[in-house]
Amino acid sequence: MSAFGESQMLFAGTLLFLLGLLTGVAIPALRNKRMGLSAHLVGVQHGIVLWVVGLIQARLTPSPTLDAWMTWSLVLGLYGLWLAMLLAAIWGTSRALPMAGAGFSASKARELVVGALVYGPAALIIAGTTLLLARLW
Repeated sequence: MSAFGESQMLFAGTLLFLLGLLTGVAIPALRNKRMGLSAHLVGVQHGIVLWVVGLIQARLTPSPTLDAWMTWSLVLGLYGLWLAMLLAAIWGTSRALPMAGAGFSASKARELVVGALVYGPAALIIAGTTLLLARLW
């Protein structure tokens, strides 16, 4: 497992930013429009986070193992959370995100998928951010 380089992080950020923008265009077609707006904002904001991490990473002293864990945790976590929000908007799930999902419900299987895609990526984002903080120390 190798780390994303600066250009790959910037590409990943730009792609997620674009996916967030396209999610915004799709909001009227989504079952839960409020969750769709959340998915749109998550995509755009997480794309910017990946840009910033890519730019910061170029200033760090290389540490291949830590860089690999940090970049993969952040990329998978940030994309995963966007996907969770998008699926919640499409399927109308509400258990994992009750405020944005209020008034909606979906099958147990769909609720479980979204729940796993919310909590797993959240843990990855926390881990990746902690590693970034340690690398900046």
